Amino acid sequence: MMRIGLSLLFFCAALQVPALAATSKPMPSNKPQPLTEEDVHWLNRITYGIDGPTVARYQALGRKAFLEEQLRVGSETDPPQLTAAVAQLDLLNEPVYQMLQDVDAENRRINTLPNEDDKQAARKQLNDTAALFAGAIARTDGVVLG
Repeated sequence: MMRIGLSLLFFCAALQVPALAATSKPMPSNKPQPLTEEDVHWLNRITYGIDGPTVARYQALGRKAFLEEQLRVGSETDPPQLTAAVAQLDLLNEPVYQMLQDVDAENRRINTLPNEDDKQAARKQLNDTAALFAGAIARTDGVVLG
């Protein structure tokens, strides 16, 4: 009789253990969750590509805080070379609308020149100025990526 009672007790206890495990809260884990396909797609769209430090930062902050950090102006994580290169860009010191107005006014002025050679020289100068801006931007991109 005692054997049946103990066996029945162990049997009942074995039935209760899974039920208790299902209702208990999981232990918090310090191990970051793996990225989902959606996370990978999202990170590829808002960064220059996924790498180890980017993934670690994303997992530590979460999506919302990671995005806010990425959009913060004057981030303390920018390399000094980038900050110096951006500061030298005259392009950033003038409103875009004003620059477009200036280019339009220059094109109109060029079109009123009577001599075709003068028009070509003025267009070349305008194009050279645009090339300087494009080169400065390209060099800045090289600092960001390099």
